[in-house]
Amino acid sequence: MDTDRDGNVFFTGGIQPLATGNSDGIVVKLKPSGARVWSKRVTSSGNEGANAVLARTPSEVYVAGITDGVLGAANRGNIDPFLRRLRGSDGSTVWTEQ
Repeated sequence: MDTDRDGNVFFTGGIQPLATGNSDGIVVKLKPSGARVWSKRVTSSGNEGANAVLARTPSEVYVAGITDGVLGAANRGNIDPFLRRLRGSDGSTVWTEQ
């Protein structure tokens, strides 16, 4: 969990959708009041876990975790680490390194 200088709260976790049976990472941004601004899944055809988040600035958010799928590059082993940069305003992906 982390906060930006505006007091917004970011946290990560995991979900397991019933339709696929694979686990996905999730990143959520909350206003200081607790109201949800956005939530984004980190997902592929494999399993993902979002383990850490860093709100460097209100517009620059990073999430780190693991995957056994393909998030941006070919899977290099059984389980790969990933780092994804998100836009703080809407949670859209800027880039992903795997």
